[in-house]
Amino acid sequence: MSAQRSSEAIGRSSNESAEQDTALLVQTVLANRP
Repeated sequence: MSAQRSSEAIGRSSNESAEQDTALLVQTVLANRP
């Protein structure tokens, strides 16, 4: 049970970092638009 809980926490943190990367990518693309 503890292993499942830790894997869920890891998945949650990776999802949050992915959302942050997507936001940064969108900001970069918008900033580089002509």
